[in-house]
Amino acid sequence: MSESDSGIGNGSGGMDVDPVFATIPKNKTCLCVWRVENFKLVAVPRESFGIFFKGDAYVIYHAEEIKKSTNTLSTIPATVVQHIHFWIGSEATQDEAGVAAYKTVELAMSYVDSMLSK
Repeated sequence: MSESDSGIGNGSGGMDVDPVFATIPKNKTCLCVWRVENFKLVAVPRESFGIFFKGDAYVIYHAEEIKKSTNTLSTIPATVVQHIHFWIGSEATQDEAGVAAYKTVELAMSYVDSMLSK
């Protein structure tokens, strides 16, 4: 998936963005979960969503479509709302916690950057 297909890119600020974020579809409902391993994000398989280990740290991205009107005849398009979170297990290392927090900000800023560059 190219940067133009995902909601992620270097945008006007030239921010380096983790390539793992290129898997996020642009303007679509989705759920992505990554676990921090050796200072990198590794995708969690869909069948393991919702299982978090206390010795690990995670980054979670969720996008959902919000309809602007309940009127079925309305031509107002729906909006995709994005949520970005991190989850730090009680036994995660400081390094893992730091990577999860940093990557969450990196992901959020890359979306802001890509929106400003349009």
